[in-house]
Amino acid sequence: VSATFPTRNRPFLELFLPVWTPGSHLVREYMKNVEGLLAADPSGAPLPTTRTRKNRVRVNTAGHESVRVSYRVYANETSVRTSFVDVDGAFLTGTTIFFGDPDSMNAEHVVRIQPAPGWKDIKTPLPTSKGDDRTFVASSYDELVDSPFLIATSTSVTFQIDGVEHEIVNYGNTTRWEPERAAADVQRLFEVQRELWGSL
Repeated sequence: VSATFPTRNRPFLELFLPVWTPGSHLVREYMKNVEGLLAADPSGAPLPTTRTRKNRVRVNTAGHESVRVSYRVYANETSVRTSFVDVDGAFLTGTTIFFGDPDSMNAEHVVRIQPAPGWKDIKTPLPTSKGDDRTFVASSYDELVDSPFLIATSTSVTFQIDGVEHEIVNYGNTTRWEPERAAADVQRLFEVQRELWGSL
């Protein structure tokens, strides 16, 4: 992962990785999966970093207008609260992948995905940027981390409830995948939820 953060003349950036994920109400230790974190100025020269808390890293900006942070993330757990990458594709949960800047939570966040060779599809609720089907825009950090990414060669099936389209996406071994049956089953579940909550 590589991320650029504007400094807005701050001498330090205190970047964080969440200890929570949407819909899962336990403290999570996502920072343990981050490896090889490096910070650099716009020319690529390294900048000092300091771990200030279990999920925070302070970057000395050295007066630069922006800093670039790069790191690897261990992603080998299949769950809606974690990220998983294998030869077939990647499922990315934002809280496990994207560092945030506490002073820029409501700023627009832009993500560019570079799929591995053979991975043809990128699925996410975020809109694309100016017709670029690999660049996505979130209106805030919260929207970013609440919008997972599936990057793979996939198959999908859609259904509608009250004119709203829903899509079920599958990738990897699809020999047991029955898309029409899956859509019918999930649609019934969603209709019950709509009746319970009064809306989709």
